[in-house]
This record gives sequence, structure tokens and C-alpha cells, in this order.
Amino acid sequence: MKVLGIFGSPRRGGNTDILLEEALKGAEEEGAEVDRLHLTDFAITPCRECHGCDQTGECVILDDMQRIYPRLLEADVIILASPIFFYGVTGWAKALIDRCQALWARKYLVKDPSLGKEGKRRKGFLIAVAATKGERVFEGAILTAKYFFDVLNAEYVGELVFRKVEKKGEILGHPEAIQQAFEAGRRLVLERREVRRMTQWKCSNCSYTFGADTVPDRCPSCNQTCTFSDVTCYIPDCGGPGNIDPRLLGKKDKPTNE
Repeated sequence: MKVLGIFGSPRRGGNTDILLEEALKGAEEEGAEVDRLHLTDFAITPCRECHGCDQTGECVILDDMQRIYPRLLEADVIILASPIFFYGVTGWAKALIDRCQALWARKYLVKDPSLGKEGKRRKGFLIAVAATKGERVFEGAILTAKYFFDVLNAEYVGELVFRKVEKKGEILGHPEAIQQAFEAGRRLVLERREVRRMTQWKCSNCSYTFGADTVPDRCPSCNQTCTFSDVTCYIPDCGGPGNIDPRLLGKKDKPTNE
């Protein structure tokens, strides 16, 4: 399992960096492979809204973002960390997110199956820190993160946010926050693992693949009563559903509810 941590702050070693690093340590403790992406190390041109990606799902801007796309798609879990700038994520994080318009086009216009219902399912999580105590200070960042993760077939599973933390390293004065970040990283890996342990069923009507502990009555996508094939992958961390367990080859599909 691969966990991608996106460091969205321009201030190295700042509060969100510290929290994200703790979350990644928690993920590593549970055996995950961790990929650290510091956005200030890359030159990412803002999206030009040129629609050059509409037909192919490939961005026509040739810059460092071309090195980032594969890392986004290889991840099983993505953790985005950003301080709050004017009720949103930083410009570095937003530039990355806006350039994922190419992936949006690939998913919704080109209909690339790898980003569709049968594609790899991911998890997305947000870490954010704000200097102020505004009640709605995180709303913009959370909404942006949700749509970013949606493009990547990543279920938004929550956030870890802290108000009234501004000075560099100030979060270290809140040991409970450090522990929460560490536990969040562990939990993301454990929960992802649990999802993979569920039996994966493929609908014969619409080919939608989903997890369920028992033979389902209806497909959650097309809502039809039909035949369901067991396509569970029992190889740890191989990339999710859709790979037939060799033990099932040559056997009939499991009983169905027709």
C-alpha cells in the first residue's frame, strides 16, 4: 500500500509539515510505503483554462506537473496538508489541484475506466492549520479537498484541523495534536486494509465492482437484481479489486440472488 503525503506549505518545517510528517510515520508503522511530495520543490504552472486536455485527458503544459501525475495515480491513500491562506489552501496546493483538470477531463470527458467505477479506489484526508479562530475558516479548504479527491477516485474520509496556531513549530506545544496526526496515519492504512479484505463483487449488468461481506441482493450502482461474480483479490496491496484469486479459477461464480 502506498501513502502519498502532499506538503502544501511554502514554510518548510512549519506546523502542517510537522503534522503531516507524524501522519506519515503512523502510516509507515503499519507497513505502508510512503511518498513525500513537497510542492515547493516543483515548478507548477497555473492552469491556463485552454481546454487542451479535453480530448485526451493529458495536460498540454510541459512542466514539473508531468512528474506529479503518476505519483497521484499510484497512491492508495492521499493526505493533503496545507495552512489556511484567506480561507483556502495555499497557492502551491491550489496550483496542483487546478492542474488536475486534466484528470477531470480524463475521468468525465474521455471516460477513462481507470478513473471510473471499476478503477482503483483511494482514500483522501486533509490536514490544515489556521492562525485564526473563525468558525468557518476551514470550509473552503475542505470543499476544495473533497473535489480534488473526487477526481482521483478517492473517498474523502475526514480531516484533522487546528485553529489559532501560527508561529513556526507552535503545534509542537500541543502534544495531543501530534498524537492525533500519528493515529490518523495509522488509521488510514488500517481502514484501507479492512476495505480490501471485504469480498469484491462485480455486477453482470453494469460491471460495477464493489465491496460487501455477503452476496448482495441488488447492485448499488444500477439497482438491478442480477448475477454477481466474486472478483476479490487476496494478494496484499496489489491494487484493489478486479484481480481473480487463483483459487477461484475454474470454479463457478458464487450463488446469486436472481
